[in-house]
Formats: sequence, structure tokens, C-alpha cells
Amino acid sequence: SRESAFLFNNLLFVGIAGVTLFGTFYPIISDLFSNFLPVEKMSFAAPWFNKVTGPLFILLIALMGSAPLLSWRRSSTETLRKNFTFPIIFGLVVMAIAFAFGIRRVYPALSFAVAGFVVGGLLQEFYRGGKVRGRNKGESWPVALYQLLRRNQRRYGGYIVHFGVILIMVAIIGANAYQTEAQANLQVGESMQIDNYSLTLEGMRQSPGSTFDKVEAVLLVSRNGKEIGEISPGMNFYNTIGGRDQPTNEISIRMGLQEDLYVVLAGWEGNGESASFKAYVNPLMSWMWIGGVVMILGTLAALWPREKQAQRSEVRDRVPRGVQPA
Repeated sequence: SRESAFLFNNLLFVGIAGVTLFGTFYPIISDLFSNFLPVEKMSFAAPWFNKVTGPLFILLIALMGSAPLLSWRRSSTETLRKNFTFPIIFGLVVMAIAFAFGIRRVYPALSFAVAGFVVGGLLQEFYRGGKVRGRNKGESWPVALYQLLRRNQRRYGGYIVHFGVILIMVAIIGANAYQTEAQANLQVGESMQIDNYSLTLEGMRQSPGSTFDKVEAVLLVSRNGKEIGEISPGMNFYNTIGGRDQPTNEISIRMGLQEDLYVVLAGWEGNGESASFKAYVNPLMSWMWIGGVVMILGTLAALWPREKQAQRSEVRDRVPRGVQPA
């Protein structure tokens, strides 16, 4: 039933929070009690959190997509078959497409299947809702869908939020599972390779300022042999009262729908004859920002006052104090 799905969703949220809390505070606790109890001092890095919470998040997303497809109180076998067939097939198709694009690892492939399942369920809900209203009201499907969204803002605004969550999930899969990195020390004119990108050091430049001095490296970026622009990672050296400069890294990012290129200036020698760099390619990272925008739009759609509610509020504001509106 839908109530059970909500309950398990809440339990999963509690479980994820508990695991994260344990992994965060265990190093402190183990250090405090290591002298009294046979507790080994250890700390947990990002791979441990990903390994433990990853399956829980996949299950959480699957339940998020399943809840709208379930009936209240009890779902019959026929209802389950009718509501789950298309989303499951859609999820399997998405997993097959991911496999065709070279995704072979279990967690990413399963995550894409779950993402496809949720999107398939959302598409089914929008299609069926518009079809039923169009048949009852004699409207075309686009008009019926528009009217449906207007009159059921909370429900379909929530669906839009779910779609934004899926976009963020896809971005996280790409960034965590398929991030590539490279580092190199380059002299002026030399290049380093990372995936399909070639980064050529053209030189260093310094820009003095009133509160900080900026040192930048100028890198020419080529992709698949074609020049696509320049990036300038650098460091800012802030002037402090004691006279010691406090450096901060200024990461240079080249964003795209397919992937983002991050370049960090790690250091340099002499007057900039050579410099060290770290470069990262994060696939699908821009979709996290797009997913965040979609979630905001869905939230606004769900919370936006409906026309009748707005009219009631306007009438209530016009009625003098102490007089009950009719």
C-alpha cells in the first residue's frame, strides 16, 4: 500500500542519517574510549560512506517512484500489474541503453535502471491523467494536461520535484562512478592529457590587488584535437595584519551538459617557468544544477496558490474586521 511505502521511506531516511552519524562520530568516540575499551582507532573516508549508504539511497529512490503507483490501504494484483509494467520496462530499457554506452559496473547500472523506473512512472502518471481528463471533458491531450496541472498543483508539482531528484541522482552517478583525474608538472608549451582533453600551459601571470595578489596559469584547452578555449586556474594570496599571505585556490571550471572539466593550480617553480596541475573530468555534473532548478520549479508549482484560493484571500482581505465573509 501507499502508506507502507511512506513508512519504509521514513525508515530509510532514519537509517541513512544513523549510518552517516555513526561514520562521522566514530573516530571521535573510538579515540575517547581507546584507553578503556578494546576499540580500534579508525576513521571512515568517502568510499566507506558511498559503499554503505549507496544501496540505501537506491532503495529510497525506488520507493519514491513506487509510492505514487500504489493504492491507499491495499493494492490488488491487477493494480500492481497495470501500474508497474510500463515503469519496469522503461527502467530496463534505460539500463540497456546505459550498458550500450559502456556502463558495466553493478551500482551505476542498477541506479540507471531505478532512475528509468521512476521516470517511466512519472510519464505514465502525466499521460494517464491527461487522457482521462481529455476523455471526460472533451479536451485535447495537451489542453487536458495543462488544466490538470492547474487544478492539481500539489500532486503534479510533487512529481516535478521527483523528476528533479532523478536528474540529481544521474549527476551523482556520473560524478562518483566515472570521475577521471590526472596530474602533471608542465613547462611553458608542454601539454597534459585527461580523457579527450589536452591542456597546454601558455604561461603564468600575476595581478596585484588592494587586498590580495592573484597568480594565474593560462591553459589552452583542446578537445579531440580542436581548440575550445582557455582556462585560468590560480591562487589568491590575501594580505593579513601579520604580513603572512593566506593562499586560497581558485579552481577553473569549464562546464558542459556532458561533463565538466575542473583544473587546479597546485604550485609553480621560479618565475613560472613550470607549474603543477590537477585536473578532473566529472561526467553529467551540470545536470545536478539543472535538477536543483527543476526541484525549485516543482516546489513553487506545488505551493503556488490556486485561483480560487487567491480569490478567497482577496475577498477576506477586503472584508472589514469583525465581519464574517459570506
